[in-house]
Amino acid sequence: MLDAEFAGRDIGLVAAGGIADGRGVAAALALGADGAVLGTRFLVSKEAATPDWQRKVYLETKDGGLTTNKSDFHDQVRGTSKIWPAFYDGRAIISQSYRDHLAGVPVEEVINRYNAASATEDKSRMVSWAGSAVGLVNEPLPAGEIVVKVREQVKATVRAMQSLA
Repeated sequence: MLDAEFAGRDIGLVAAGGIADGRGVAAALALGADGAVLGTRFLVSKEAATPDWQRKVYLETKDGGLTTNKSDFHDQVRGTSKIWPAFYDGRAIISQSYRDHLAGVPVEEVINRYNAASATEDKSRMVSWAGSAVGLVNEPLPAGEIVVKVREQVKATVRAMQSLA
């Protein structure tokens, strides 16, 4: 697929989005990528500056296809929508702020509730940026161990695929 799209170009192509383990990396390589980016996976690494409450959110979230939403609403609530061109939006774990929005609460009121909650210990309204593979993120490890584990998963997946030939 990627070879057909970028035929004759001498550039590295890195796959990103929905990749959180070695199986996803192996799939990206099989599609012709030269590498893969694991974004959300590293948010719970020991080295990440992720707050403890947010690490807990990432580790407890299951099925990112159902528990995340890609929308500019998240930036509206945080007051950061002006820094991005209109066609950019981000994926985040669905929070109470987004549920209020879906229930018809005016954006201004959702923003007021978000701001009030951010000044307290209530993190249920906060935005936690995450990719759709967040449900595969279930173990906090040092970044180096994540890389080693993913590499071993890639090798095991490729070996398993070779046995099908």
